[in-house]
Amino acid sequence: MDPATTAVINYLEQRAEIDRVHVKDKSTCSLDAFLRWEEKNECELPDDLKKFYTMSDGLEIRWSIKTGNAIPTFIGKMYINSLNDLTRITSSGSKQTAVDELNDFAENDTPRFNSCAWYIFELDPCDGQGRVCLVYSP
Repeated sequence: MDPATTAVINYLEQRAEIDRVHVKDKSTCSLDAFLRWEEKNECELPDDLKKFYTMSDGLEIRWSIKTGNAIPTFIGKMYINSLNDLTRITSSGSKQTAVDELNDFAENDTPRFNSCAWYIFELDPCDGQGRVCLVYSP
């Protein structure tokens, strides 16, 4: 686990109001896994994301608090898809809606994402409540 992730976990565990921190262990990705993924998706991942996946094949940290009735209540989550679940959003087919949603967030319609000029990958589906995406220019 990288120092930044360890620091987040330590911070959460030291907070008095946090009842439980759950970290799901993930394996690392091999060079072979990157090659297969890049061939399948016809693009190369940015070096910093590759470095992340060499330390952990995704990320899942959840935390909860105890409410007045002493029942743990889930309140937070940090999540990044595993390499196999990292899917490219394109401007055709079933993922077109996702590109439209990304373009619909700003009042002045900027920035505008075009999946032909940008690579867009969903990092976290946010339990269906939104999307966290990696957007970068090749």
